Amino acid sequence: MARALKPDELRRRCDYRQFRFSTTDELEPLEGIIGQDRAMEALRLGLKIKDPRNRYNVFVSGDAGLGKASAVTHFLKELSREQPTPPDI
Repeated sequence: MARALKPDELRRRCDYRQFRFSTTDELEPLEGIIGQDRAMEALRLGLKIKDPRNRYNVFVSGDAGLGKASAVTHFLKELSREQPTPPDI
């Protein structure tokens, strides 16, 4: 049965002693999107298809404000470093 919460039950507490760092400056930046390995692999596959006879689009969907555009932009920048510079038309 549902019950009313006390004010101190509305905050999640975390024991800072469990961490092995003093500040977040000591941490390595995260790569990709947490929990989206399958989506990132699908994006990687779609963008690496090289068939001059067929062109492909990659469609990314999800709720607004999740960082989809930022994640795809970051991924494309990383991928472009591995590719030759295309010729100017």
